[in-house]
Amino acid sequence: MPFFNIHYFSFICDKCGKNEKLHVNSGKGARAHGWAISKDYKKCYCPDCADKMRSKGMKGKH
Repeated sequence: MPFFNIHYFSFICDKCGKNEKLHVNSGKGARAHGWAISKDYKKCYCPDCADKMRSKGMKGKH
């Protein structure tokens, strides 16, 4: 009988508090599910809040 190592990580949105458990191995896997995770892994935003929190920059604005 083979054994499987199953990992579930809980991600909590820093803006709205949404809590979701995902079957992923890293932040990269969470990003594939639409979550926005900062490079230093200190900030985390759900797919609903991710677009609102991303920096849009000053393109086209003078």
